Amino acid sequence: MSAKAPAPEIQVEEVLPSSADAQHCLSRYFEELSARFETGFDAAQSGAPTLDEFRPPRGCFLIMRVSGKPVACGGFKPDAGAAYIKRMWVSPDARGLGLGRRLLHQLERGHAPWATGR
Repeated sequence: MSAKAPAPEIQVEEVLPSSADAQHCLSRYFEELSARFETGFDAAQSGAPTLDEFRPPRGCFLIMRVSGKPVACGGFKPDAGAAYIKRMWVSPDARGLGLGRRLLHQLERGHAPWATGR
């Protein structure tokens, strides 16, 4: 019987959306969107054209790392009595590990300003 490889170390961290790891994940996210749409994807034309609303104290932006490498991101932003989760992405190399579900849970429960009383 072969030994199973140890589960990868997964870290979740709230970062500024301008951080190097956030920018890495967001650039991969935008590249993937651009490849999916015939006409590409222009973030400036989206519903969240800037990252300012993801900054604390009202919003938040999370990065997930596997063994220290940034592999997922997502942001929470408030808007006129509602809340939006945006820019949620998991690297193709890390899909199937349950990171998307875990990231969504963290955004909804653990890191959302309305959940933490910010």
